[in-house]
Amino acid sequence: MSDKIERELQGAEAAAYLRALADGLEADAVPVVGQICRPAGPLVAKEKHKAGGKGSLAIKLDLRGEAAEPETRPEVEARPKYKTLKKRMKDDYKGLLQPVVAGALPPDELVRRFVRDCHTMTTYPGKGDPLYPAFRAAADALQRAADACDVEACGAALGKLRHLWKEGHKEYK
Repeated sequence: MSDKIERELQGAEAAAYLRALADGLEADAVPVVGQICRPAGPLVAKEKHKAGGKGSLAIKLDLRGEAAEPETRPEVEARPKYKTLKKRMKDDYKGLLQPVVAGALPPDELVRRFVRDCHTMTTYPGKGDPLYPAFRAAADALQRAADACDVEACGAALGKLRHLWKEGHKEYK
């Protein structure tokens, strides 16, 4: 089994991530998906520069083995791939809506995961940034409603989230 995480970082966050990798290379212990691995060959960097000022940089480093100790550096928090998160949220939304329509509270763990995913979703740049504060507020309202055992307020929060979700897709998809 293998774990794969895609990271989308900007500015100081990207610099901290690259510093952690550089420190790991120097120490012969590279942090990868919560594990410490050893380089198994040279680092290969591909740099491109295209007309119009666009460019790219791709880095590849083969690693081997895992140490028993997990990574302890919390500088950069990994996020799931955008598409994976989006699909899970769509499925979870359905799982939240069904009991509310039936007049019952949704499962607490599902509410917590969905709210956490809503906050994670709003960290992807260019996917609806102007709507992010309202989306996070609606997610927090859902959590408060579930904590208060208020089915009606859960329904209202889910409706608000659905509206913002559709608005975001209309504008930014």
